[in-house]
Amino acid sequence: MKEKGQRKRMALLINNVKFDHLSERRGAEKDVENMEKLLKALGYTVETHRDLSAQDIDEAVKGFSQHQAHLESDSTPPEKNLFLIDNIFKHLNTKNCAGLRNKPKVIVIQACRGDEIRTVSDSASAPKSLEDDGMWKELKERDFACLIACTPDTMSYRDPVKGAILIQKLVETINTHAHKDHIEELFRKVRYQFDGSKCQMPVTDRTSLVKKFYLFPGL
Repeated sequence: MKEKGQRKRMALLINNVKFDHLSERRGAEKDVENMEKLLKALGYTVETHRDLSAQDIDEAVKGFSQHQAHLESDSTPPEKNLFLIDNIFKHLNTKNCAGLRNKPKVIVIQACRGDEIRTVSDSASAPKSLEDDGMWKELKERDFACLIACTPDTMSYRDPVKGAILIQKLVETINTHAHKDHIEELFRKVRYQFDGSKCQMPVTDRTSLVKKFYLFPGL
């Protein structure tokens, strides 16, 4: 393994606040601020994009997958405004992203899921200060770990001031436990904090890691 100072770790953040047919995602900028701070502290070079169209998101992920630095790292239906999450996996898989072959790829998705929204319980159960997030279409690969904000056909919630509940708990969990826990255990600890919640339950999806992956640069 390379020395800590020689490692190249890269992260891609895409944050959409404004949409043509959905309300503005107030508090989402706080998510970017928190994630950028966390990732940089973990030794990652962060590439951030804001308010991209579906096509622009696709191009950003594709461009990220072809980044030369990956070679040295150790670590939508046909509607123009809908981005297929499946494309993230496609662009970063071993066939299309040789630089990340056999290397861990962590994906965190903060969004509601699906067309038909069925909340886990009455909308009255959600704190009034929280807002539901924008929706994405979901379709149903080695060394992926993916955490999604909620189960299919349910809402994910965001505080207009503090940002998304998932991102808040994820950042707190990583800051507290990344020195000793691998990524799947960190994700489990995040899910545990939602135990008993009537509003939201994050899930891990398409996780295919074959080895334990630690975010902390010193490990």
